[in-house]
Amino acid sequence: MIKKESWLLGISISLIFSLNLGLILYDPSTDKVPLMIKTTKIELNLNSDMNTEFNGTLIWKNTSPTAFIHHVIAADLNGDGVDDAVARDHETHVYALNGVSGEELWINNAPTDLIRSISVGDINNDGSYDALVGEWGGMVYVVEGESGSILWNNTDTNQKIFSLSTGDFNQDNFDDVVAGSWEKKVLAIDGKTGNTLWNYSSPTEFILPVSVGDFNNDGFDDVVAGSLDGKIYALNGSNGEILWINTDQDEATISIAIGDFNNDSTDDILIGCLSNLKVYTIDGKTGFTMWNKTDIGSVQSVAVGDFNNDDVDDALVGSTDTNIYAFDGLTGNQIWNNTTPENEVISVAVGDFDGNGVNDALAGSYDTNIYVFRGINGEIMWKTEDPTDWVVSVDVGDFNGDKVDDILAGGYDKSIYTFTLMESSTTTETSSSSSSSESNGLTSTTTTSNDASWTIPIFLITLVLLNLIKRKYY
Repeated sequence: MIKKESWLLGISISLIFSLNLGLILYDPSTDKVPLMIKTTKIELNLNSDMNTEFNGTLIWKNTSPTAFIHHVIAADLNGDGVDDAVARDHETHVYALNGVSGEELWINNAPTDLIRSISVGDINNDGSYDALVGEWGGMVYVVEGESGSILWNNTDTNQKIFSLSTGDFNQDNFDDVVAGSWEKKVLAIDGKTGNTLWNYSSPTEFILPVSVGDFNNDGFDDVVAGSLDGKIYALNGSNGEILWINTDQDEATISIAIGDFNNDSTDDILIGCLSNLKVYTIDGKTGFTMWNKTDIGSVQSVAVGDFNNDDVDDALVGSTDTNIYAFDGLTGNQIWNNTTPENEVISVAVGDFDGNGVNDALAGSYDTNIYVFRGINGEIMWKTEDPTDWVVSVDVGDFNGDKVDDILAGGYDKSIYTFTLMESSTTTETSSSSSSSESNGLTSTTTTSNDASWTIPIFLITLVLLNLIKRKYY
């Protein structure tokens, strides 16, 4: 039978030990008991990179073109998992450059006339991209991405090809081609065979840009085309029939981008107008204008990204008034704008160049600079003066395999460039706040409880109490 004295001694020791452990681990700042004395806390911080300076490092530069570069596109042509570069000059050449080294994969010389348009798509369904070429003489043809061989050509437009894009219009899981021509025609071409699927003739003026999205939710890609007549045409991708026509502008459309601006899970259209100083969005379902912005200069280029972290696409606009603008996709309100000090913005694109998970803005300017703007507030993150003439085309790709967006650019100095942004220094430490509504970065802090200072006095008190108990019962 357990003696009363032994029972009391055991209870006393247990209570004293529990009190000692609780005081050691107690955190008076939170009134909570942590699981470990040493903890690592991860907190979100939107402004974690706001005071970080970036240096743009040249990955490679290619100066083989014989005429100035008019358009560059990033795409993996050889299937190595790293983006390559496709470019056209102002004459008859299309260049494919290895994304890692900048060396030529192939050069294509158009057989009949000047090249006015290029695009990319997986036309032969081999898992890597091929190059689409539109000639001023009316021919559309496809160059196999890795080898440079011609897959097929189509001459059914019989007129200058102004623009190209890709989509699957017959649901055979092969990319098809859509072309806009100066013969007032939109032409859909079967990617497998090069045969014409359908064509639509605009009643009045030349077709300028074309793009692809699903506007009627039928699972088929549809086509949107801008015309010199001031109208925007949406065409059913399966048969070329009109879905709707938007007549809210009165000047030529120069640039089109696709995004979801009203968060209804259906593609919408962003329109940039050449001469009436306007950018606006069109509901893809109905063809109605959702919002527009005027008096911002002649719009040269538009792109789509999420700059305010609301999970709704926003609009990026480059203008002849030397400004680059970001507009809220849902409301049309300006998020920010910034200027390229000397000349107009001719080309824009969207990427995450610092790897923080937030879209940033890329721009090429007639002032010979390439700019990167922070997507959150429009501040300049970096610019380069390495090109020696107008930068007329920019795009985004990964050319060094680090899974962070890099910069592709080309212009009037007959060179093609790739750059990566590299963190160089942090000017000040930024405090973290997990409750901030603007959090987008990760910071790590290590905290150690200082309650261990209680350990020695509690331990001494325990020894004294145990000694008194022993003297009383033994």
